[in-house]
Amino acid sequence: MSFVIVGTNHRYSPVRLREKIFFSKKRLQDALDFLKETGALKAGVILSTCNRVEIYGCADTTEIGAYEIKSFVSRYYEIDGKDIYPYLYIYRDMDATRHLFRVASGLDSLILGGMQILSQVKAAFCESEKNGFVDYLLNEAFDSAVSVANRIHRVELFKRFYHGLLDRGIYFSPFGSEADFLSTTHSDEDIEKTIGAVDETVKYLRRKSLIS
Repeated sequence: MSFVIVGTNHRYSPVRLREKIFFSKKRLQDALDFLKETGALKAGVILSTCNRVEIYGCADTTEIGAYEIKSFVSRYYEIDGKDIYPYLYIYRDMDATRHLFRVASGLDSLILGGMQILSQVKAAFCESEKNGFVDYLLNEAFDSAVSVANRIHRVELFKRFYHGLLDRGIYFSPFGSEADFLSTTHSDEDIEKTIGAVDETVKYLRRKSLIS
């Protein structure tokens, strides 16, 4: 069984094309049914956001999978292949897995490291699960991608938070003993400044969609 991804994003296609092939939540189950009817795909997930449309599929070969997914997009939206195929990219097997990891982790996003895409990836997978269009391979790929993305987000979030405080003149020592020592020298004014810096940093991280 082979794993293949066919899609397009903000780097490969204009907004007008992405809007034309956008899969709203309302039509997602219908689209999955249509994709399933090809018979050649054993499993499939449709991820559709304002910046990307990607279809993940499992088939006997990557050639069959890529062909069926490309044909599906063309037929479902009644768009001539020549008007859409040049804007599509294809990832196969290990390259497909790596790409999914990058997408889920926010490393392939317009806003680098954003957490919103992870929620969208999980929601897309859940829709396919509801449809009964998930197999072992797809389940393993998405489960691993979510696990890796969570680890990356925790590290990235700590870095952003730590540097956000530094930018506001606050230093938190990574060493507990040093932190205990410093806390005894803090005045009420220092504590207020620290609380303010933490509040500003959290608001900044929310604006960047790094936390909810």
